[in-house]
Amino acid sequence: FYFFNFYKKKYGSDLNFYPGVGVDNMEALISLALGYGRDFIVLADDDAAGRAAVKRYRREFLLSNSCYVYGEVDKRFKGKKLEGLISNKTKAEIRKYFGIKKLQKRHFALFFAEKSSVLDYELDEETRGNVSTLLQKLRSMFQAT
Repeated sequence: FYFFNFYKKKYGSDLNFYPGVGVDNMEALISLALGYGRDFIVLADDDAAGRAAVKRYRREFLLSNSCYVYGEVDKRFKGKKLEGLISNKTKAEIRKYFGIKKLQKRHFALFFAEKSSVLDYELDEETRGNVSTLLQKLRSMFQAT
């Protein structure tokens, strides 16, 4: 959520992003979106947990056109997690920012949460390109439903 929220604030997007509480705990958000008649897409990491959760949500909520892992949105993201959209250059800058050697998912969240409030960080071309591709594909998926 924090990464996409930063991107939307900094570079603009007509899509809205809502924070989940982990891929296995999206039932409440899905129920709310369905109850309010909202168009939505659940987007999960393309790993075993993400694929299992997407399969379960499709089955339990009948969401064949609303739940995807990154690799289903674009083949270039097959097997990728959110961090896979982010370039090595940006990852190195985040490691330097925190003074750490190994990045964890929480470092990405904290970094982009902080940068969302001041917008003083520029994503590099590779990362922006990956996100732009993903958002264009998601937008076209919305239009197709």
